[in-house]
Amino acid sequence: MARETSRFGLSDISFLPTDPQTVLTEIVTKYCEASGRTLAEGDPVYLFLETIAAVIVSLRNEVDQAAKEALLGYASGGFLDAAGIMVGTTRRKACGASVTLKFTLNTALEASYQIPQGTLVTNGTYVFATDEILVIPAGETEGTVSATATVTGTAANGIAADTLNILSTPLPGLSVTNTAASAGGADDEKDDAFAERIALAPEAFSCAGPAGAYRYHALAAHADIADVSITTPTPGTVDVRPILKNGELPTEEILELVRKALNDDSVRPLTDTVIVASPEPEYYTIDVEWTLAKADEPLLATVTAQVNAAVEEYRLWQRTMPGRDINPAQLTHLLVKAGARYVKVNSPDFKALTPTKIAIETSVNVSYTGAEDE
Repeated sequence: MARETSRFGLSDISFLPTDPQTVLTEIVTKYCEASGRTLAEGDPVYLFLETIAAVIVSLRNEVDQAAKEALLGYASGGFLDAAGIMVGTTRRKACGASVTLKFTLNTALEASYQIPQGTLVTNGTYVFATDEILVIPAGETEGTVSATATVTGTAANGIAADTLNILSTPLPGLSVTNTAASAGGADDEKDDAFAERIALAPEAFSCAGPAGAYRYHALAAHADIADVSITTPTPGTVDVRPILKNGELPTEEILELVRKALNDDSVRPLTDTVIVASPEPEYYTIDVEWTLAKADEPLLATVTAQVNAAVEEYRLWQRTMPGRDINPAQLTHLLVKAGARYVKVNSPDFKALTPTKIAIETSVNVSYTGAEDE
């Protein structure tokens, strides 16, 4: 779908005037100048020129959009893929959810027991295949191995622990279960996230010494990574804290993907020690009261929905960027914008956060306290 506004906070641009009335006026004026006639709006010639103007406007819109698709601020779909190729950056493809499976033998054996790569396990709905061969040594009864969903995308995320326990591949004397919930499945990378990585791509043309280069490679590690904090607590040490979409903390599997990406010999300078960890939660509560102007009381249901949406926007705003200060002023701003007349924020208080921390709410309480005269 064509993008109407520019990314990166840039002003919108237009290569051609596309206003229908402007185009029509220009055509009619030129005709009148050339013919010496004055046209009334009901004149057959005027009606004919209206048809011509509509065709020209349509063509101008197509040309204008085609020109915008050549700019990173507007490019979408295949045009954005082509822009990425010019700086060696490709769209992250959908991937399946991952999970750790624990296989258990009924009894210990005198010889090692090998479970083939690709062994299928299901909960009756989604199927996972083991990523590698698992060998349970002689005398032992348990072993763990990673597995990936056979379907890509987010559908197989969040399968609860101990529910993947059906062996689709028959293996006698063996039981299986997942040790934790599945996670890490992602859809194809969306245009805006891809465009941001393309803009960062020049940072990666050298080794990952600059913060921007580490940021580029960390974002490229997995499609669910929404943002990342890059700091240097001591010389030669790089501290990397990724956060996922919707403010979710990264799983160990995703952290390991980031470690692998940043420690590649072609990425990490020899003298750097890279630490990749989840941001440290800084817990807080949301407790807010709001009122409505008396004149707006008939709109209570509508404004209440807008206020609740504003609180949700604030919650996500706080937890989608590592190091973002806990700022009640932003909450007040969003609620007033949503239609509240007066806002009283009981919690949270302002608190500055270091880049390694992330604000995570533990509870949300929003109270409407009535309408007031202005």
